[in-house]
Amino acid sequence: MYIKVSKANQFQLLRTNSELLAYLPETTVYNKDLLGLFLKRFSAVYVKHSTAGQGRGVFKVWRNDTGDIGFSGFSIHGIESSGSVKTVEEFDYLLQPFRSSTNGKAYILQEAVNSSNHDGVPVSFRVHVQKMKHGWVIGGTKGATGSGVIIDNGILNRNRGSITLPTYEVLENVLGMTIEESKEATKLLEKVSILAAETMAVKYACREFGIDFGLENGIPKIFEMNTQPSIVAFSLLEDKSIWKQIVSNRKAQNQGL
Repeated sequence: MYIKVSKANQFQLLRTNSELLAYLPETTVYNKDLLGLFLKRFSAVYVKHSTAGQGRGVFKVWRNDTGDIGFSGFSIHGIESSGSVKTVEEFDYLLQPFRSSTNGKAYILQEAVNSSNHDGVPVSFRVHVQKMKHGWVIGGTKGATGSGVIIDNGILNRNRGSITLPTYEVLENVLGMTIEESKEATKLLEKVSILAAETMAVKYACREFGIDFGLENGIPKIFEMNTQPSIVAFSLLEDKSIWKQIVSNRKAQNQGL
C-alpha cells in the first residue's frame, strides 16, 4: 500500500527522535513572514512543495548584494525558473497559484545545507532502506552531482539533469575524501537512515524509504524521505549489484521473508 507523507509531516515526526536532531536542517511550514525570518538567519533557504517529487516545485532563495531576493529552481510543472524580486510578498505571489487549494500549506521552508565541494559543486546522496522480517536493512546507496544551473540552485534530481554516480565516487572524487573517510561517511549515512526509517515506521507502515541527504562538513543532513522510492537511478550505475539487491529484497518482502 502506498502511503504519501508530506515533507512537513515527515520532519514533525523525525524531530521526535532526539538521536536524529543533529541530522535535520531546520524545516517548517512555509509562510511569507517565516521566509523573511529564515532569510535573516540563513544565507539561503529552500522553498519546497510539500508533496511534489522529481525536483518539481523547489526553489533556492537568498538575498543578493542589493538586498533583493534571488531565486532559482523549478516550478510545480518542472519548468526552470530564476530571477529576483524586491520583497518576500512578491516571491510569495509567485507561489500563490499552487497554494489556494491547500490553505497555504503546500510548501515548506528548509534551511539550505551547504552540501558541496570547495568549488561549489553540489552533491547529494540517496539511501534505500527496506523493512525485512528481521528488521530494517540498507538496500543500497548512490550519489549525485551536477553542473550548469544545478551549481546555482543545488537541486539534484535525475529528472532535472543531475548525474548519478556510486556513493564512493562522489565522496572521494568530488568531495576529496580518502578511502577511509569515504567508508566512515557511508557508514554514518546508513546509520542515520536506519534511525530515520525506524522513526517513520512508528506512525507509517511503509516497507521501504528512499532517503535523500546532503553532507555538510561531513555530517549527513536529511533533505526528505520518499515513501514510494524509484530505483531507476540505481539501475543506471555501472555496477548493477545494488539494483539487484534492492529487487531481491522486494521479492523477499513479498514472500514474507
